[in-house]
Amino acid sequence: MRFRRAFRVDRPAGQVFAYAGDLRNLADWDPAVVASSATTAGPYGVGTELLLEAGLLGGRMRLRYRVVAYEPPRLVRMAGGGRRWSSVDTLTVTPTGRGSEVAYDADVELRGPLRLAAPLVAVLLAAGGARALAGLRKALHALPPSG
Repeated sequence: MRFRRAFRVDRPAGQVFAYAGDLRNLADWDPAVVASSATTAGPYGVGTELLLEAGLLGGRMRLRYRVVAYEPPRLVRMAGGGRRWSSVDTLTVTPTGRGSEVAYDADVELRGPLRLAAPLVAVLLAAGGARALAGLRKALHALPPSG
């Protein structure tokens, strides 16, 4: 199942990517993520592994992701998953005349018995994704104008 959304923001692509492309900031703008940290040493980029702690259905879940593509100031892609699901999430920043377009694409595959709940998971994914992008939009608008 797939979730895709995009929005525009009145900030330059470099500034948008510096914030949104660093997934260690996820807990600052995604209300479902309570903590996000790199678990690998060195500069942030391809190969960086992240541990996310997410609040889900009244509980907490630890999610592991790896940055699989990192092309500043344009694209970051991370892949993660567990026994019952996998996800590839891509954030793309494109310069526009007055700012940037931010596009988010999540491709989630359910495995095992969880596949039976796909219609419900799709609704939850869409709602959670919309809340996350609203949080990102708000955070980006709060960044000081550059230049």
